[in-house]
Amino acid sequence: KRDGQVAEFDPEKIFQAIIKAAQTVYVIDETWRQNLANVTKKVVIDLEDAKVERPTINMIQSLVENRLMDAGY
Repeated sequence: KRDGQVAEFDPEKIFQAIIKAAQTVYVIDETWRQNLANVTKKVVIDLEDAKVERPTINMIQSLVENRLMDAGY
């Protein structure tokens, strides 16, 4: 966590954060939800490929940003 605590990795939290951010700009429908779920899945795959025992918030944030840009967001 940002305060230094260690927490169990939960992809759902990433998905919810992406949805929440998108809702500030767009009306989110099922297509949006599916597309953003795919972004989340790709971030999880990136983390698995990186083989990092404890990914940092900054690492996860960078992966999310990169995957969002790759998806055209």
